[in-house]
Amino acid sequence: MELCITNSIPEFFFPETGMLIDQIQTNNDEETVQSNFEPIDTLFNKKLKETIYVKIEEDKNNYIASLDIMPIFGYGKTPKATIDSIKRQLESCYKELNESNEFSDDWLNFKRYLQKIIE
Repeated sequence: MELCITNSIPEFFFPETGMLIDQIQTNNDEETVQSNFEPIDTLFNKKLKETIYVKIEEDKNNYIASLDIMPIFGYGKTPKATIDSIKRQLESCYKELNESNEFSDDWLNFKRYLQKIIE
């Protein structure tokens, strides 16, 4: 079974800023939760062949970055530090996945995906 991975684009895209915004409303109090989706095109030591969108959420005193395409996360005190963290995690995961083929089918699919998009 081949894993089909796509970058899902959230509801709202603001081309003037390059920011993607995902808005979720709760039924009772009409509270809006916003998550920014930041595009990344490069890692620290590798280039990406296609853009990956990183979801950035604020959590009390920190920010959390996540990917819809893989279970990888980054953490930081600022959005930039959080993006840097997830870039390091992606590079580390890519390196580890390329050292062996003894992984679950899901991780082997992630490995093939990373090999496809990382130069």
